[in-house]
Amino acid sequence: MSSHSYPHKICDPIHGFIRYDEVEGRLIDSRPFQRLRYIHQMGVAYLLYPGATHSRFEHSLGVMELASHIFDTLLAPRNLIFGESIPKSDQERGYWRRILRLAALCHDIGHLPFSHTAEKALLPDGGHEKMTLQLVQSDELRTIWNSISEEAESDICKVLVGEGEFWEQILYKIIAEDNFGADRIDYLLRDAYYTGVGYGHFDFHQLVDTLRILPQGIGVSISGVQSVESLWIARYMMFARVYHHPKLRVYTHHMNRFLSDHFPTSWDLESYLQQTDYTVLTLMAEAAKKGDFDARCLLKMEEPFQEVVLEDESKED
Repeated sequence: MSSHSYPHKICDPIHGFIRYDEVEGRLIDSRPFQRLRYIHQMGVAYLLYPGATHSRFEHSLGVMELASHIFDTLLAPRNLIFGESIPKSDQERGYWRRILRLAALCHDIGHLPFSHTAEKALLPDGGHEKMTLQLVQSDELRTIWNSISEEAESDICKVLVGEGEFWEQILYKIIAEDNFGADRIDYLLRDAYYTGVGYGHFDFHQLVDTLRILPQGIGVSISGVQSVESLWIARYMMFARVYHHPKLRVYTHHMNRFLSDHFPTSWDLESYLQQTDYTVLTLMAEAAKKGDFDARCLLKMEEPFQEVVLEDESKED
């Protein structure tokens, strides 16, 4: 759909070539985004699945790529069932496509080291989304947004939180919709690929091709129902066999305790940008030398708990 030029490309095992333009390249090269290279997508899952060392950096690139495909599908003339509140001109659509791609890149930049594990222990209010908005509104990224328009920063924030009019909420759902948003599709495919399990695979091309804008939001045509069902089954199996694997939950329990005991609970933006998984691992190595039980378990110096009572967890992405 877009005639916009994307002269740069990154090779990705899930989506092939992911192309991006100069402004997106500036965001990718920024400190908030580069930091995602050093935050594991699946937390401590690499202790159980050795291949699960992928990061939120490549996941965010994948979400941008998928969000673009969903946008183009939804706005293709043959697919427009409900056209109210949809931008009409090519210029407007090009602008919002750009905003969507930038928001998709930014959707995870506020994550703490080891992601949801740390956030459960250290961020009881607001999670990583609050820090994501602070980073988007920081002086460091504002110079990028201002190169597009005065409204770009505000529009990106609206897309990230799902605020605004019907159209902004549609863009939010393209990224974060519970049933078939780009975030969910990418993490299921990517996590299945890097863990080496077969549970997370489904026909996402067919699913994306059948998405439509409806008065209630985003829906799927009848020919895509089985693809949605396949996604649900893939998600169920990934949670049952991977994300909630008993051993992985024990490792997560140890990490939760370690972070609660040793990691700071407040930061300014500058210190936040310096916190990565490797910051935690360095801290853990020092604590293990001093006999910290959780650190020693996570570094394989002690046998982990054989039986731990854990609350039900369904936090994802």
